[in-house]
Amino acid sequence: MKLLIALLLSVPQAPAKILMLDFNNQIKETDACAAADPGNVFSVNEKTMGSEFVDATTVDEALARMDAAIKAERKSNPGAAGIDTIVLSGHHGAYGEFFGGTNEQNGITAKEFKETLAKYPDICKSLKNVVLMGCYPGTVDAGQSHWLKVCPNTRFTVGFPLQAPLGTDPRSAKLLSQVCAPEARAAAARVGDSKEALCQFYKNMPVLKQVGASVSNCWNIATDKYGKQQCFSFDELRARCSQFDPNGEMKTLYENYFEARTGYENPPLDGSDVEAEPGKTPLRKFYDQLHLWRHCHDSLAAEYGYDMPHPAQVIRLVKFTQVKDNINRLNRKELAEYDRRLEALGLGQFALGDLSRPGVNRAYIKRQIASAQAALSRMGATRAGQTDARAVLRMAAGVRVTLVDLLSKAQSEGKWVRCSHFSLVHAGARDPRDKSRCIVSYEKAAQLMGIK
Repeated sequence: MKLLIALLLSVPQAPAKILMLDFNNQIKETDACAAADPGNVFSVNEKTMGSEFVDATTVDEALARMDAAIKAERKSNPGAAGIDTIVLSGHHGAYGEFFGGTNEQNGITAKEFKETLAKYPDICKSLKNVVLMGCYPGTVDAGQSHWLKVCPNTRFTVGFPLQAPLGTDPRSAKLLSQVCAPEARAAAARVGDSKEALCQFYKNMPVLKQVGASVSNCWNIATDKYGKQQCFSFDELRARCSQFDPNGEMKTLYENYFEARTGYENPPLDGSDVEAEPGKTPLRKFYDQLHLWRHCHDSLAAEYGYDMPHPAQVIRLVKFTQVKDNINRLNRKELAEYDRRLEALGLGQFALGDLSRPGVNRAYIKRQIASAQAALSRMGATRAGQTDARAVLRMAAGVRVTLVDLLSKAQSEGKWVRCSHFSLVHAGARDPRDKSRCIVSYEKAAQLMGIK
């Protein structure tokens, strides 16, 4: 028996591996991680998988390949360690989703991620760390709601409480070159549920503070975004919920712009892109704070009647000019037809026209659509030639949920459709696949209303 144990201990321990899920095709990030542990980093992107997009099915395929390879390796080397870290890189949505690229199918939700991992118990057993290279997944709420404990032994996440650097930013590569190193991953796995060990890990890796990243385990978080103390238990942060927007000033500002009240007809510009750091507006700062303190949503509503708006709506208000201009370009055909159909019904005064022309602000759009809907509702099933008022009313509803209600998605025919892809908060979006699916043609509106 002693001889068998000695023989097993003498078998070389195969190093643990990293799976990098790259939804944005960020080669510099992949290269930085791979260089930190040569030969043990496996990247999943459109190129490596030979596909047009990376989704849950693609991730499933990659995990199946790795699972088979690890099992084969263990036949000759029982010490093969499996995957201890998974890196997700791309845009991070407020509903717990990583996505990127230009294809709408390119991405995976946290729910899909967990379900896919659960199919591979050996991989799930070995997985200790998750690194989240996107905006806003490193908060208390995002960790507890989506990314902590994606597998039974996964106790450690690296993420960004606020904006992440671009994938091409040298800071992203610097962070990955350190967190992908075997020593750092082993240290992360040893943190467990300890607050003290988590704090020490954060202090021992200065790059985390330099790039604005946080580290979390199941009970604690280390970051300077919640205060100078830099290390907090989740309970400590929940106890501070009453300090969030105590006089409701930030929410009032948001509501003024959302309702386009007098003096707040259009949100101020906030840079040419979502990553813009200089000159953050008060509305953008509110968006940041909503992410940081999202874990307070339920307690603030119950104790103070304070209803936090959803970050997905708020970012579309912050970037309203970009969203409006992109929708105006990508949905030009549907918007022009909407105007023509209003003209046919004698309601031309409520047409929207070219939304990029001077003077077209949020207040104007809101007023025009509300007036059109009221007039169309009064008309009922009135027809003017080939135009039925009910179908035009359905067209108006799609424009409203996209440009007034600022919904990211809505239900249609029993399924969710995108009203505005996240890419539309970036200036100059031109991919036709990112157009609003809620703004529809007259033909589609008539079909949805059952009108022949």
